[in-house]
Amino acid sequence: MRLSSRQFRFLFLFLLCVCVLRVILAMQLPRRVFVQTAFGVCSLVHHQSHTQEETDTLRRQTQVYHTPPPPHEQDTDYYNSNPTVFGKILKGDLPAIVLSETPHLLAFQDIRPRAKLHALIIPKQYIESVFDLTPPPPSSSSKNNNNNTTTSIDDYTNLAMLMEMQQVAHDLIQREFPMAYQQGDYRLCFHIPPFNSQNHLHLHVLAPLRDMNPLYQYIKYNTHTRWSTSLTDVLQRLQHHQSAVPYSKPKQLFQWFQ
Repeated sequence: MRLSSRQFRFLFLFLLCVCVLRVILAMQLPRRVFVQTAFGVCSLVHHQSHTQEETDTLRRQTQVYHTPPPPHEQDTDYYNSNPTVFGKILKGDLPAIVLSETPHLLAFQDIRPRAKLHALIIPKQYIESVFDLTPPPPSSSSKNNNNNTTTSIDDYTNLAMLMEMQQVAHDLIQREFPMAYQQGDYRLCFHIPPFNSQNHLHLHVLAPLRDMNPLYQYIKYNTHTRWSTSLTDVLQRLQHHQSAVPYSKPKQLFQWFQ
């Protein structure tokens, strides 16, 4: 098939733009190298040089089976009604690289990490997504803002859970990559249905951002898009008694992100 002159000019300009983009990125990101994907599109990968900090992190990465607490009334809601992969991890049916745990939350490494630190923090209580987060009743607002760190199951509102998620995330980043924590070189975000992989609320903890592939940093985990939102934005909306995200809950026909 022969190309018309208009099609040829368009193809030439497209290839020229790709070449210019590659040169610009190569100048700005000297620590990264370019590779060709199967589709001939330019992408970025990192050199596999491990610092002492990364080596120490890798040594701790051992898959274990989570041990659920002794049965009590709340366990029925936390585990038995949870049909997701995360529910199986909580019940101890599947292993995970556990990074931290509290009475209400479990943090473990993403099975396909997109950053040097890519943790998932999930509530043990089964909550499907950000669409199921509700603002606290007015009577509990002052209770959640005091300095008490212990919260009963009945008092544990979605806002309190998110604040605890934030604290666990900060502790993880400060422990694994203290420099990234000090520089604010991290991201805490949720994917918004239908762009989520599991129907169990999970917070992505990503650090350091400067070493992430731009495809993930600027696209998949970009919190200024329809498919992703930051923990900070969700907290602010719930504190103002608004819905967690400014969108309507879609019908779940299929999941787009894997």
